[in-house]
Parts: sequence; structure tokens; C-alpha cells
Amino acid sequence: MLSLRNLLRRKVRTLLTVIGVAVGVSIVVALASVARGFRSQVNGMFAAGEAHLILSRRGASDPILSYLPDALLADLRAHPAVADAHPVVFAARQTADLAAFVFYGTTPGSPFLEQMRVVEGAPLYGPGLPEHRIVLGRRAAENLGKAVGDTVRIGRHEHTVTGLFESATPLVDAGALLPYTDAQAAAGLDGKASTFLVQIREMTPEGLRAAEQALEAAFPEVEATSPAQWTDAFKEFELADQTVAVFTLLAVAIGGISVMNTMLMSVFERTRELGVLQAIGWSRGMVLREVLAEALLVATAGGPLGIALGIGVVEAVGSFRQFSWIAGHYAPAVLLTSLAVGFGMGVVGAAYPAWRAIRIQPVEALRYE
Repeated sequence: MLSLRNLLRRKVRTLLTVIGVAVGVSIVVALASVARGFRSQVNGMFAAGEAHLILSRRGASDPILSYLPDALLADLRAHPAVADAHPVVFAARQTADLAAFVFYGTTPGSPFLEQMRVVEGAPLYGPGLPEHRIVLGRRAAENLGKAVGDTVRIGRHEHTVTGLFESATPLVDAGALLPYTDAQAAAGLDGKASTFLVQIREMTPEGLRAAEQALEAAFPEVEATSPAQWTDAFKEFELADQTVAVFTLLAVAIGGISVMNTMLMSVFERTRELGVLQAIGWSRGMVLREVLAEALLVATAGGPLGIALGIGVVEAVGSFRQFSWIAGHYAPAVLLTSLAVGFGMGVVGAAYPAWRAIRIQPVEALRYE
């Protein structure tokens, strides 16, 4: 194949270009998979339980910045559409071992507790438990080097580890559970909840929509969403998606320049050859396809390599205990978009060299040294 043979003439240059494309694709894979993974984890924190609606403060840009008063709980439970409601507090604080340690607090019977399976020791609530206690996720226990009976200092108190749990959500498994009031104190949220989990009386699609509208009308300061769409209520996740889009465009541009440099050098070096090909009957369209084919071969090699590199980087970062909550979401859409980015680099990088190639005049090219 002529295109492949031309690329192999300059193996080092071609390899460096493939690596450039791969690095651009890997950045897209890493950013998109982590952003999607984090969104999926945050939604999954509540989708795993029996919460039907999640109430957050309207207009909050970040889940951590969503505060609602505890006094709202009694009004919620008195609402005719509500079967039960529970407050949840979540926050991140520095510990002696970790720069950011996530913890959660909720009340007995909360749907939030349903996603956790206690594998050692006691659950969060039960008879005979110490006042300041903590139940660690399996990943958190490994990261902190703690076992049942040890203590963890969060805020002003030492909390005794009374149990360990497992959760399918890494963000939860790398965190801890505290009694609700202890979590409020540690987070500096006395008298406030991060969100409320609501179970409605009529759990049908129509009943869910009606309850959502009724609660938002009764409590204008809240926004009600289903667990699976909870992150849609926060601008921070929209900003993350926009950031991924910007980096994708930058990757296409930078990778395209790398491919363009290689293809331009190839066109300059083969000016005489391209002139001969046109002299013996090659049309401009055939020359155009030849240059484009070379660029797409580079992109084809760099795309899968970039996907593997991006996945490897995400998994490597997630293996560090400080980042054990990171989990890439390698959805088909992410991988296909990444491959499209690689091909985009090829097309963008081939545009100008191809234009130069088809403007070569055979007579002038035959004089070219």
C-alpha cells in the first residue's frame, strides 16, 4: 500500500506523530471518563436506595453547597404526597492521613443506608454503640489503615470505628458514615442538611411527577429531582461537561498541527514524486486521497493507542489512596468520541498539506530537487 510505504520511509517522524495523536486522544478519554464516572457515582449514591426524590437548595452550583434547614423535615413528613423523608449531610474534611476525606451522615431508616452492606462490626445505628462512632467504607479503611476498634479524628472529636461497610459506589466506599448530628458538627452545618431523601406515597411515573411539582410549589426554596438525574440540578456538572468539550477541541487542534507538520514534510519531500504521478495520469483527486489516506492511517494508529493510554492513566491515578474514589466510566459514547477525535486530528492535519499537494504543477515538480 503506497500510503503505508510512504509513512514508513520516516519511521521516527511517523511514530512521533502517532504518539502526538495518542496523547491528545488519551486526554479526552481521561477527562471524559472521569467526568462521566463522577456524575454516575454521585447519581448512584441515592439511586441504589429507595429514595424516590431528592430535594436540594434551588440554585446551588455544587452539591456540597446545597444547604436546607432541619426544620424542613417536619413539614416534608406532613405533606400529603410524602410517605417519609430523611436528611443527609455530606462533606469533605482533611484528616491526618488524607487531604480530603468524604463522610456522610443520615438518620435511622434512611434510604441512603440501603446501598451499604456491613461486612464487619456493627451498623451505624443499633443498641450499645458509643456516642461518637464511625463506620468506614472498605476503601476508606484501607486508605486510613484502620480497623474496627480504632479511632478516626474528624473535626473536634475522635470517632470510634464500630464497623466496616462495602458499597458499589467508589465515592461512598472511600468515605465513612457518621450519626447525623455528628456529621453536622464535623461539617459545620449545625441545624442544616445537605439534602433530603423523600419517599412518596404513589410511586408511579404520574405520581412521581405530581409529587415533584407539588413539593416545589409548597417549598419554593427546593428543587426536586429523581436520583438518576440529581446532578442535572447543579451547574458544576454542566461546567465539567463544557470543560471536557473545550479540551476535546484543543486536542483536535494540537493533534491536527502535529499531523499537519508530518504531512507537510512528506509533501515537500515528495514534490518530484507527486509531479511524476500526475504526469503519468494521476488526477488531483487521487493525489488528495493519497495524502488524506496517510493522515488517516496515522490517526487510526494513534486513536486506539490513545484510548489504552487514557484508560491506563485513569486506572493508575485511581490506585493511589488519595484518589481511590476515582472511577472511569468507559461508556461506548466516550470511546467512540475519542476515536472521532483521533480521526478529526487526521482530517484537520491533512487539509492544508493536501491543498498544497494538488496545487503542484507536474512540469515544475519535475525540475524540483
